Amino acid sequence: MKARRGQTITVDIAHLDEEARGCASFGDTTVHVPGTSPGTRADVRVQHVDRRGRIFAEVTTVHTAGPGLRQAPCHHAAPMRGPCGGCPLMHLDEAMQRAWKRDRTNAALAPLGVSVDALRTAGPALGWRNRTHLRVFRSASGALRLGSRARRTGDDAWMRGCLLVHPALQRTADAIEDLLRRGDAQVAGGGGAAPRARGRETRTAQGDARAQKGDARTAAAGDARAPGRDARDEAGARPAAGDSAGMAPHGASADLPLRHVSLRCNAGGEVLVELVGHSDFPPASMVQQVAALPGVVSVHGGKRDRPDNVLRSIESRHVAGSPELDASFLGRPLALGPATFAQLNTAVAEAMATRLVELVGADTGVDTAWDLYGGLGTLGHALLAAGAVRRVAGVEAVGEAVAIAMATGRGLPGGDASAWVEADLAAGVPEAVRAMGRPDLVVLNPPRRGMDAAAMKDVIASGAPRILSVSCDAGTFTHDAVLLQAAGWRLDHVEAWDMMPQTRHVELLGLFSRDD
Repeated sequence: MKARRGQTITVDIAHLDEEARGCASFGDTTVHVPGTSPGTRADVRVQHVDRRGRIFAEVTTVHTAGPGLRQAPCHHAAPMRGPCGGCPLMHLDEAMQRAWKRDRTNAALAPLGVSVDALRTAGPALGWRNRTHLRVFRSASGALRLGSRARRTGDDAWMRGCLLVHPALQRTADAIEDLLRRGDAQVAGGGGAAPRARGRETRTAQGDARAQKGDARTAAAGDARAPGRDARDEAGARPAAGDSAGMAPHGASADLPLRHVSLRCNAGGEVLVELVGHSDFPPASMVQQVAALPGVVSVHGGKRDRPDNVLRSIESRHVAGSPELDASFLGRPLALGPATFAQLNTAVAEAMATRLVELVGADTGVDTAWDLYGGLGTLGHALLAAGAVRRVAGVEAVGEAVAIAMATGRGLPGGDASAWVEADLAAGVPEAVRAMGRPDLVVLNPPRRGMDAAAMKDVIASGAPRILSVSCDAGTFTHDAVLLQAAGWRLDHVEAWDMMPQTRHVELLGLFSRDD
């Protein structure tokens, strides 16, 4: 039995694949259907059949909704309501999301002979993201918009009303978009009417109608909006007629001096804004307008002249307000700039740091701890503040992060005896750290790729009796854990955290020990 493009078939979803798409059997092949859950019976339209015979389809009619299936709260969420693919699990309720993440995590951990019973969580399931990067583009009607790239198509997706970001960020993004619309000639740099975008226009009237129908279904089902989001934000988020459901052709923003807007906020809702454009941007008049917006405390101008879609600026300069955003982590102050790396979900990051201290235990006689890939020093500082260690030797490749770690560590018990070194761990643990003697504890927090081989070699050579590993990827955690086990460490404990609800992201925390 073969399927052809455009054919409608009825399927019964049996399980979810690695991208959380529902899977059903059709003859001797598998149908992959986004926006469904196990137990769902639906009519689906075939969109594509790949060379391996796998069928990819979209839902046309749901006859029976499986457990955990819901109407995505956000009207931007793909595939049922909008073009955004940033929250691929939003069609599942939070319990189903965590169950799916747990099962995937346990599959990755299987070589270690361990598993997790459930994902730990902290904070809200929506509105948790404390930073966002938005690109500037023209809609099909010529209006300036802030948004992102739509998944798979690469088209521009209008993101007004995103439920994942902190409400303070969304209010600021809406206000900046309003400024752009009112000052179009200044920003476009050419005056006169804005050019209409050329190329394919995606789902205009049909997209608007479907979004409005979906909003009505959501309201009828009683789906909750993000905390602090008012009716004006919800209404203002829907695309206007002719705006191509918030989408415009790829590359439509190439003529705009302002290319990206980056925003980050603290727990109190204060916002740092970075306006990224060409070398002569932003103009003073726009800086003044942005700096005057409610909640904005810091404005930076970023430069990126390269013809690519990378959102980070090459150069950044402070242009208004405070040079940095005052934030905190477990009650200790942090000063964040526009390029400072910090966890997107502060509530979960703080809960994990607290849990790390619990696993180490206070007053356990730990003299020296290595904090490798230490970032801003938040984990090492949590151990110092709790009295769990007497001094920390931290290593981080980014100079700005090292400076912040050094500054925020002063005043903590053992902070003056601690040392922070700027070094790339691809070359191994620096001699200055190894010269401090055998560590009693090593804290690892590597990037998604896992530990660098040279750093792993030095950690193994250290013979530290305990190792705490924090990882944002279950696969690389397992890879590194296998190496530690082969070198004599036992994996005594592992737990998984739902760091980014609505997404596939899971954070792991593992405790290893060995006998002296």
